[in-house]
Amino acid sequence: MKRSIAALLAALVTITTQSGVPREEKVSAATGFTHTEWTGKNGAEDVFAVNRTEASVNPISFQDTKSAVNAVWDYNARTDSDYFQLLTGKNSSWTLNVVQNAQEAQKYLNAGFMNPNYSPDYSAGWKNVELPKSWTCQGFDFPIYCNVQMPWQSKYDGYVPVPSAPTNYNPVGLYRKKFKVDSKLRESGRRVYIQFDGVESAYYVYLNGKEIGYSEDTFSPHRFDVTDYLTDGENTLAVEVHKFCDGTWFEGQDMIYDGGIFRDVFLVSNPDVQITDYTVHTDLDDYYKDASLDISLDITNITGNVRNNWTITADAYDEYGHNILSGARAYVDNLGIYSKKNYRITTTVKDPKKWSAETPNIYALVLTLKDENGNVRDIVSTQLGFREIGFTPTAVDSSYKVTTKEWKQMTINGQKLVFKGVNRHDTDPFYGKAVPQETMYEDVLLMQKNNINAIRTSHYSNDSYLYWLCNKYGMYVMGETNLESHALMNDNDSKALFYELAMDRTNTAYQRLKNNPSIVAWSIGNEMAYTGDPSAAGGMFRDMIWYFKKHDSTRPVHSEGQGNGMGVDMGSNMYPGSEYFGSNSGRGKIPYVMCEYDHAMGNSVGALKEYWDVIRSSDNMIGGFIWDWVDQSRAVPINPYNGDWDYYSESYAHKNLYSEQSKGMYFAYGGDWGDRPNDNSFCENGLISPDRTEQPEVAEVKYQYQNFWFSSDSRLLSSNRVEVLNENNFRDLNEFDTHWKLIKNGIVIEEGLLENASAAPRSKNVLEVPYTVPSGGFSGDEYYLELSVTTKSDERLLSAGQEIAYGQIELSGNGKNVRSNVSGEVTLVDAPNQYVAVGKNFNFAIDKATGLMKDYSYKGETLISEGPAPNFWRGYVENDGNSARQNVFDTKWEHAAEKIYVKNIETHDGRNGEKIVISHLLLPNAGDTSVEIIYTIYPDGNVNVGFNVDGTGSGLGNFLRVGSIMKLPEGSEKVSWYGNGPVETYNDRKTNGRQGI
Repeated sequence: MKRSIAALLAALVTITTQSGVPREEKVSAATGFTHTEWTGKNGAEDVFAVNRTEASVNPISFQDTKSAVNAVWDYNARTDSDYFQLLTGKNSSWTLNVVQNAQEAQKYLNAGFMNPNYSPDYSAGWKNVELPKSWTCQGFDFPIYCNVQMPWQSKYDGYVPVPSAPTNYNPVGLYRKKFKVDSKLRESGRRVYIQFDGVESAYYVYLNGKEIGYSEDTFSPHRFDVTDYLTDGENTLAVEVHKFCDGTWFEGQDMIYDGGIFRDVFLVSNPDVQITDYTVHTDLDDYYKDASLDISLDITNITGNVRNNWTITADAYDEYGHNILSGARAYVDNLGIYSKKNYRITTTVKDPKKWSAETPNIYALVLTLKDENGNVRDIVSTQLGFREIGFTPTAVDSSYKVTTKEWKQMTINGQKLVFKGVNRHDTDPFYGKAVPQETMYEDVLLMQKNNINAIRTSHYSNDSYLYWLCNKYGMYVMGETNLESHALMNDNDSKALFYELAMDRTNTAYQRLKNNPSIVAWSIGNEMAYTGDPSAAGGMFRDMIWYFKKHDSTRPVHSEGQGNGMGVDMGSNMYPGSEYFGSNSGRGKIPYVMCEYDHAMGNSVGALKEYWDVIRSSDNMIGGFIWDWVDQSRAVPINPYNGDWDYYSESYAHKNLYSEQSKGMYFAYGGDWGDRPNDNSFCENGLISPDRTEQPEVAEVKYQYQNFWFSSDSRLLSSNRVEVLNENNFRDLNEFDTHWKLIKNGIVIEEGLLENASAAPRSKNVLEVPYTVPSGGFSGDEYYLELSVTTKSDERLLSAGQEIAYGQIELSGNGKNVRSNVSGEVTLVDAPNQYVAVGKNFNFAIDKATGLMKDYSYKGETLISEGPAPNFWRGYVENDGNSARQNVFDTKWEHAAEKIYVKNIETHDGRNGEKIVISHLLLPNAGDTSVEIIYTIYPDGNVNVGFNVDGTGSGLGNFLRVGSIMKLPEGSEKVSWYGNGPVETYNDRKTNGRQGI
C-alpha cells in the first residue's frame, strides 16, 4: 500500500473550509493516463480516480423556480432544465465494440478511436447501440455469475493475485458518441460537467480526442469538468470501459457480472459562482410536531473577484404550490476568488407534514443563489421530507470497545421503526444491470402491494430514480456502500491494500445520498470480514463506521461483519437460527436487525411467522431484509432443435413485464453462458421472477408483513365481535375500508362493509360484525368469518380496492349429524384379477396384483384412471440441497413403488352399507417397507383412501416425501380444491392460506 497516500487521506480529513466545517476530500491522481490505473500493479490499487470532481449531491441547476419545483414532483422533468442534457435514453445513438482484453483494445487506442475523425469499421464488430444497457445484452461478451469466488475466468486466467486484475480475459468496451452541446449550457462563465451514473467497472473518458478522466466504483455517479474541451459544433465523446479492475476485488456481491455503461450519462452546467453541495437535516421537537431545518451549503467562486452581499434563500413548496418557509436565508460575504466557502441556513417550520414510509409527505426544497443586485445566479432543488430517526448512538472508548450499556428503542418520528424488508439487486433479464425506470417502478409497486416497507440496496448505491421513488412513495432504505470482498474474507492484509478505495467509496455514498429522507440507516457494505479487531485491514471497517457516525449523527450505522461492535448502532446477523435470533431480544439491548434472512431460493420462505413472532415480541427487534427481491437472470434464446420448451409462448405462462419479448427465450443463470467458474443457480433466490412475476412465496411475506391483525375468542364471538390490532405507526384503520364475509364450506353466504371501523395507530380495538350463522346446517359444515382491509381510493402506488391485510376466524356451527341418504348398497365383486366395486352410478376396480385402485367411473365417465398410489419422491427443488442432497435423502425411495408385492387383501362390510377393502403391500425396492391402504367405499360413490407406511425396518435413509400419486384422464387439467389457498401452502409456510374453494 502507498502509505504516503494513506497519510495524505488522514490529513485531508482534518481540512477545514473557511467556515470551519470539516470536509473530506478524495484521493485523485494527477491528470493524464498511465493506462495501468485498472491493473492493480505497482500500487495502482491506490489509483481509483483521475481528474474526477469532488463527491457531492451532484446538483442540477435550473433556470427558474418553476422548473426546479417540477423536477421534484416528476423525476424526468429534470430534462426541462436549460442546463441539463441527457446523452442516453430512447433513440440515443452510440457506437460500441467490445474486445477480449486491453491488449486487443490497444490497437484501437493506437488508431485513435477517441478522435473525431475515426471511422468505426462495422465489419470488425462495431455496432450502433442505445444506452444505458449492459453490453452482454447487446450481443457482446457473456455474463458471469459468481457468489463468493471472484469472476476471473479459468479458461483464460488461471491465477490472479491480489490486488491485480485479470489480463487475458478482461473485456474492454470502446464507446463513441457524437453530440452537440445545447447553447444554454455554454453561456458565458458557466462550467460544463459530464456525469456517468454507473459504469462496470473502470473507465477512461475522452472528449474530442483529449484525455478527460478515469474512475472506478461501478455503482456510484462521478463527474468530470469538460468545459475546456468542448467545441461549438459536433463533439466526440469516447469511453474506454474495462469489465474488471483492481477494484473488482471489492465488488464480489453475489451478482451477475456484465460490463459497460448501464446508467445514464449526461451533461450539466453550473455558473461561475455556484451551489456546489448542500446537506439537509431535519429535527422534530419533543412532541414531534414542529421541525427545525438545517441546511449547510458549499458555495464555490471560480471567478477572479471576491463576492459580497449575495444571498442564498431556501423555499419549500407542497404539491399545491404553498411555500412553508418564509425568510429562510443566509448572506454570502467574503467569498474569495477561486475558493469555496460554507454557509448555513437554519429555521423552524411550524407543524409540517411528516415523512415516513406510511405517510411519505414530500416538499420541494428550492435553494436560490442571488447576487448583490438581486439577480438569480443559481437554482437547485431536491425532495425534502421532515422526519426524525430516534436511536441511541453507540459510544466506544479509545480502543473501540463499546461503552454504551443501554439502548433506547429505535424510532421514526417517535414511533417504533420496523423494517419489513427485502434486499434488492440491480438486475434485468433484457438490460442487465441497466434496470429501466419502468422496471424500478414495478419493483416498488409490487413491494408496496405486498406490504414490504424497506429496501437494503445490496450491496451498493442504486440508480437515483429508485431513491426518488422511495422518497415519493414511502420506502425505508438502508443505504449501502459499494463494498464486498467475500473472496478475501480471511485475508485482512490484502484488504488493507484497498483502504483508500474503501474510504473513497464511503465518502461518495454519503455525499451523494445524504439528503434522501428515505435513507434511514447507513451500511458500510457487506461480507468483508467477521472481526471485532478495530485494526483489521488497516482499520478499514473501523474507519468506515466512524466516517458515517462523524458525518451524520441523524442516522444509525450498520455493519453486519462487526455484529454489534466497533460503535455500530444496531446489532446484525445473516440467517440466524431461531434460538440465537431470539437471544438478541430484550428491553434495553442494542437494536437488532437481520440484514439477510429467510433465503428465498426455490420453493422457500418457510418459518417466516416464527421470525416475526420474535420481532413483534420485543421493542429492540427492528425487523429484517429477506434475501432477496428478484431472481437474477439474463434472457437467452431457447434452442428449438434441442426440443427446448418455449414456456413463455404458452398461453398459461406466468408473465408480467416483457411478455412479448420473453417468447422464444428462457431466463438463464450461472454456467448457461459458458462462464467458468460460476455458482450455477444460486442467483435465483428472489421473491419474484426476473420479469417481475410474483412467486407463490411472496403471499406469505405479504401476510406476515401486514399491519392489521384480526382475532377473537368465544366470549367476543358470542356477541359478534372481533379484535383488531393496528401495527401502523401513523394511520388509523378508518383510513381504509374493512370488508367482512361469512363463508360456509368455502362459499360466501353473507358479506358487507363495516361502517366506521377504526383502530388508532399502534393500538387495539373491538369491531362488531353483523353476521349470522344460519341454523339447520350439518355438523360437518365449516364456517369462517373473513375480514379484509382495502384501500379506499388510489393512493401512492396502490389502486383503490387493493387488499393490504386480511384474516379468517373459524366459527363453530350447531349442525346436526347426518348419514348418507343414498339408497342402495355397494357390491364388491371378487373377479380373478381384481375386486370390482359397483354402486349406484359408479364402479371401479382394485387390482389384486398391486392392491391399487383404477378406472373409477361415475355415470359412465372415467374420473380417475389410476391411483391414489403410494409415492415417495418428487422432482428436486433448489432447497433440497443441490449436490449435498445425496446425503440428505435416500435416492432408493425414488423407485420404491415400482415393484409391489401384495401380501393379502382383506374385505369387510361397514356399519352403514359401505364396503372396506384393505390392501397389505410390501415394497421390495425399499427394503420391504410395508404399506397398508384402506379403502372405505360408500353407496353414493364416495371413497375414503387412507395410507399407513412403515419404513422403520427398511434400512433406508430419509424420505424426500410420503404421499400419493393419482392419474386423471385427459381433460382434467384444471382442478379446484377446498382448503388452504389460493397459492400452495406447506407445513412451515401456511399462515397466508385461507380456507376456500
